[in-house]
Amino acid sequence: MNSIKIQLVDCIQCGNCEAACLYNAIYTDEYPIIEPERCLLCKSCIQACPLGLITLDEGAKTTQTVENKSASGIWVLAEFQNGFIAPVTYELLGAARHLAQTNKGEVSVILISDKCRGWEETLFAGGADRIYIAENIQLADKLEGVYTDILVALARRHQPNIFLIGATRFGRGISSRVATLLHTGLTADCIQLELDSQTKNLLQIRPAFGGNLLATIETPIHKPQMASVRPGIMKALKPDRKRTGEIIHCNINHLLTDNSVELLAEEIVSSSSSLHDASVIIAGGRGMQSKENIRLLYELADLLGGEVAASRAAVEAGWLPYECQIGQTGKTVAPVYT
Repeated sequence: MNSIKIQLVDCIQCGNCEAACLYNAIYTDEYPIIEPERCLLCKSCIQACPLGLITLDEGAKTTQTVENKSASGIWVLAEFQNGFIAPVTYELLGAARHLAQTNKGEVSVILISDKCRGWEETLFAGGADRIYIAENIQLADKLEGVYTDILVALARRHQPNIFLIGATRFGRGISSRVATLLHTGLTADCIQLELDSQTKNLLQIRPAFGGNLLATIETPIHKPQMASVRPGIMKALKPDRKRTGEIIHCNINHLLTDNSVELLAEEIVSSSSSLHDASVIIAGGRGMQSKENIRLLYELADLLGGEVAASRAAVEAGWLPYECQIGQTGKTVAPVYT
């Protein structure tokens, strides 16, 4: 039963609800019809109806939420980059720790790789209460399908309430696959995470409509509540070397049978730009007027010990490579000075 109700008797068939639905969950067959499997309760149709004929059945919502009462805790997917734990992992741990303090929950890190040992102390120091380790030599290729099967199996067994993943190239592919198989929602590219003081639902905040406004999204019915977070947005905690926690080694041998994808070759492209980690960034855009003037950015960056960045306009003009682009369509950065 769907939680969104439409009073069809008084419907004037204006089509506003269908046009407002962001997930194509409403179609018109003389009168509007809602597909429950697609509806994510974003309430856009409720706001769009000029006669107020669309309502949210709070009773149905509560009934379905209770079915997920066994879900608990916050999960963070650890990601490796160049053989090290990626900074976004510690940023997510900081965000998870903040949420856990509000909800009095536990924070767990999911560590999947061919070489997992040696990072436990660092992850505990970064805010983890528990570490799930899934280690096997066959994971060296980092195939998304295999990682997805492992994460879905672990989530179904341990039932996390919240699952956070970095919005990196790897994380974007993994998060969408996992959300689909777990039949839950996913809010991508979040820039802020909070908990509702009353419902304790995760408030997932992200830019919408080209960054002109911030949308707050909830997934109150299905668990886990999944969100991917842009690197460089959250703040990692100051390491506490005295922290310890629980380590759980997971048997994943039965999940390593997917041979549909084979990695034939891998090429690593090096880049001199390290905007994600830069504390000082000298950025230029259309105001630089010409490619010749870009040298001024590099001269200032050398003096200040910073990195050069560019707006989309400067990159599209051919003045700087895409690796230097920052902003909504480029890299997300959080320098000390800009």
